[in-house]
Amino acid sequence: MADKDAASKAAMRAAMAAQKKKAPGKDYWRSLRLLTYGAGVAALIAVLYGYYLKTSWAMSSKVKARAEQNFLAGNVYFEGGDLSSAVQYYRSAVAINPFHADAWTNLGNTLSSAMNYSPEQKDGLYAQAAQAYKSAVDANVRQVDAHFNLGVLHHTFERVELAIPAYERAVRLDPLHHDALSNLGSARHKVGNYDGAIRAYEEAIKIVAKLPADVVDFQMLSMLYYLLGSAISSKPDSSCRPRICSEEAAIKVREALRVNMENTEAREALEGIITDENVTATAQQYAKGLFEDYMWHLERIELNGYDYKVPELLRDAIVKAMGRKKLNQPFRRGYDIGCGYGDTGRLMSDVVIQQVGADKNQTMVEKARETGIYIEVVAADLTKNMMVSNSKLADFFSNLEIVTAGDFLVHFADLTPTLKAASAVLGGKGFLAFTVETLDESEVPKEPLVAKKDDTDEDKAAIKYQVLQADIDKGYKERPSTRYAHTRAYIKKTLEKLGWDIVVHDDVTSRYEGPQRWGGANVTAQVVVAHKPGAVDKL
Repeated sequence: MADKDAASKAAMRAAMAAQKKKAPGKDYWRSLRLLTYGAGVAALIAVLYGYYLKTSWAMSSKVKARAEQNFLAGNVYFEGGDLSSAVQYYRSAVAINPFHADAWTNLGNTLSSAMNYSPEQKDGLYAQAAQAYKSAVDANVRQVDAHFNLGVLHHTFERVELAIPAYERAVRLDPLHHDALSNLGSARHKVGNYDGAIRAYEEAIKIVAKLPADVVDFQMLSMLYYLLGSAISSKPDSSCRPRICSEEAAIKVREALRVNMENTEAREALEGIITDENVTATAQQYAKGLFEDYMWHLERIELNGYDYKVPELLRDAIVKAMGRKKLNQPFRRGYDIGCGYGDTGRLMSDVVIQQVGADKNQTMVEKARETGIYIEVVAADLTKNMMVSNSKLADFFSNLEIVTAGDFLVHFADLTPTLKAASAVLGGKGFLAFTVETLDESEVPKEPLVAKKDDTDEDKAAIKYQVLQADIDKGYKERPSTRYAHTRAYIKKTLEKLGWDIVVHDDVTSRYEGPQRWGGANVTAQVVVAHKPGAVDKL
């Protein structure tokens, strides 16, 4: 039995020994697989590390700082007009840090600018600038300025087919980039893609029109409307609905002139539609009506400035006064002093049954008569006497109930004589509605300007029209426009002193004063309705 157990154990030991001899074969293949896997991982790590070394992440902060210093130095030279030095520093920046997208972009901008000063090197600079913008995009594919400026560069060189995709990429990255949309519209228009151009212009207009009023570029907005009209006019008339294309184009061009009355391209385009033999007679007549409307508004802007609101403000104030006095019927007879073209009278037609207008400008008198609003319009110098000598109007003036004087009192310094005259023409009873521009104490400078020997004409004008505390105390001051502005306190005190009750006295913005629709300022004014008790209260 013992021999049997011993034999059995010996056999087991032999089997185990044999198994151990076979094991190294399995370990070998397992090790080989591990080594192969490890080699693959090592290779991948090597590739990734190589890529890492080619990115800005691998750069030390010192290297990046050195590149940034060169970039900032390039900006200083560029702003100072030293383009050669700017190029040198931008090139140094990208040599140190090839991933500095802003440096690549500004290098492209500088090379593009250099073309204006070195026309003989234009082709070479074009190629270098294009490459700089492409390098900027390689460094940062979301570099909007690089895409946009590359488009501008190609566009400038009439490479419109290259400009379009560059603009499109800029718009995809920044959908509110109205400059890119505007240029995209221009480029598409140039290659005959009118519908694409129209879409781009319309989108740009939406964006610009929504900007705050104080930052809107009115010249650009006007030009966008003009270009939109031009693109529409390039299409066959029958392809537009509901109006034919030439009429739709005329509307857009008229809108361009509404935004900027001095847009000569838009004015010429509108005049061109009127005389264009290729458009229908209906379209010509339509454009003619729009042009006449433009001329009508242009005359008023030359007289009163932009966004002239006095007629509307005056009417609203009178309606408010009627409500406060519980007058439930229109005034029977009204006298519109300084009626101009009849704008105020036109708005008063449902508030005053019969009106007489008066103005010293004969041309305006004739225009006011053409409105058919007034029973009579007389030419008279009202600065001397409000009452006109006209026997036919004697009965009218004997029963006068309201005097309106929109922007008339701005021609007087001391208003006492004028307000007395208004009371006299009303027979001592009735309503007076007028506007004046506002003089405010906040306009007094902490340190008034002082005249000097070397003062220019501009300096002298600034000294003449600066508001001093003495002007505030007096209550009025002449403006550079030759109009007078008055303080609220002066208006209140003068009216009450002459026996007028103030029914409405509101602060308003009457117009926009400036050489164009931009670059000026809103004019603060007061709209006043005063009343002297009398028979009119029984209306």
